[in-house]
Amino acid sequence: MRVIDLRQLMCEIAQKNGIDYIYQRAKATDTIEPIRIAFLGQFTTGKSTLINALLKEKQLPMYDTPTNAAIVEITKADDNKIEVVRTVNGEEITTNIQPYALAKEVMTAEEGKIIRIFRNDLDFLSGDMIIVDTPGVHSMHDIHTDVTCGYLPFIDAAVISISALGGDVTASLLEFIKNQIDIIEGLKDRLFFCVTMLDRFLESEREQVYDQIKSTLSTVVPSALILMISPNVILDHALQNRTEEYDRSSIMSLINFIQTDIPKRNIEIREMKQCRVLKEIKQLLINDLKDKIASLDYSFPELDAQINATEEMIKELEKNRSKLNDDFDQIKSSITQQIYDEIDGLIDIIAFKVSKEMEYKDDIDTFAGNVRETILDGLSKLKLPEGRGFNNLGGLINARVSTMIEGIMIITNFIADAITIALLAILIPGKTALDAAGAGAVATQKAATIAKTGTEVVKTSIFIKLLGGLGKIIKEINPIEKLKVTLTNPILKAKIERKMRSEMNKLLQSMFHTILKELDDYIELNYNNPLKQQLATLNTIRKMKESKITNLDSIKNDIREEIRSLSINDC
Repeated sequence: MRVIDLRQLMCEIAQKNGIDYIYQRAKATDTIEPIRIAFLGQFTTGKSTLINALLKEKQLPMYDTPTNAAIVEITKADDNKIEVVRTVNGEEITTNIQPYALAKEVMTAEEGKIIRIFRNDLDFLSGDMIIVDTPGVHSMHDIHTDVTCGYLPFIDAAVISISALGGDVTASLLEFIKNQIDIIEGLKDRLFFCVTMLDRFLESEREQVYDQIKSTLSTVVPSALILMISPNVILDHALQNRTEEYDRSSIMSLINFIQTDIPKRNIEIREMKQCRVLKEIKQLLINDLKDKIASLDYSFPELDAQINATEEMIKELEKNRSKLNDDFDQIKSSITQQIYDEIDGLIDIIAFKVSKEMEYKDDIDTFAGNVRETILDGLSKLKLPEGRGFNNLGGLINARVSTMIEGIMIITNFIADAITIALLAILIPGKTALDAAGAGAVATQKAATIAKTGTEVVKTSIFIKLLGGLGKIIKEINPIEKLKVTLTNPILKAKIERKMRSEMNKLLQSMFHTILKELDDYIELNYNNPLKQQLATLNTIRKMKESKITNLDSIKNDIREEIRSLSINDC
């Protein structure tokens, strides 16, 4: 993937996920960074002298002991000046110094310090290049090496000085190239080696030393560019204005490397530099995306609390509704039992009073009132508002029982007169017991038919008058009357019991049907409707939670896909 495409991908992903600092850093890699050419090497190998030869003056301090303790950047500019830049708490503080103070600053090690030299006479250097003098590697001062190694990730090409005085490349420099240079992608292909101090050898010895150094370097940099150079001699040419000697010296090969070779690879260098930075930023982005996945919170305490509260409310409503139905069934059973107990007492009283032709209306009124009170008292335990069906409950019971008793009285009179006829037949001379039984049976059957059909009252008026007349005669015969009462009371009681139980059962069914309907209305209003509302609320909250979970899953999957895309794409 091209650098520009990787940058765009990273910017889009960072912006989408709100990782602004990654977005800004990735976007900033699109800016043109200067190309940094660092001068590296062990101390006393002539690095600073070589740079002074390029500058054609003794600007950097040169001593036989480790001298440079700070990074020095030399840049082409319109005005000559020297700055010391210190980083304090993440902020750069810049101080301008005079040339005479440069040596002291260069020799003073200080963390986060960079010295910048701006010159307007650097004809060999383009405006987008920086020459960098670094402290010696494997110096007797560890901080020198640390400063240099810390700066390595920022360099794009390097000039490495090697002293010929040792006769070969030192093992420590080889290790430095393997362990520090190799890890910076592409940097090993942009190295320029300068073998210094050869002027101190005899002419016949120089080539042999050079060949040895070249052979050793080939083990770590197979196609290394190697130049034999005498920085002190070249610097002296510059200081003495020996222009022809200077231009014929090997310094021109180094200048050609800086002026020609590096610019030819300008685009490649910049892209590799941007790619290196993008890779570092990409890893930060991937780590942040992984952290974002880990931080996705699938807990919804507020929604869970609402769900729990709604479920508890639903349970409470269902529990109370069930309890109300159970209580109604128990109360209904209790009311029914109490009413039937009232019926049993009423039957005995009415049967007795009817047989004695006594008034029983007050007893029916009392019974009706007791039934009403029993029902209302029982229903009051449900703590329901008094329903419309309860308002005329006493009157309804009274009318229904009175009608029932009147019907029973008709039947009872027929039965009583039938018994009278039967008894009379027994007492009339010439009539046998069989005749009496037949007469009584006919009368009784007729009464039963009337009671069952209710359609022959008019047709049998003569029969009724006859029975009534006979009954009146018999009533005057006291022994027969007493016997009739004895026979009538059980028959009347049985009839009243059956009829009253049947009628009261119908009445109770009708009454409870009305009550149950009002109870259903009450349950619908106070339980079913709230239950529907709570269930709808619960469903809404659960859907809201499911939606949030689905959304989080979608975000997680999107981030995982973004991580995968970043992982498989590189520059």
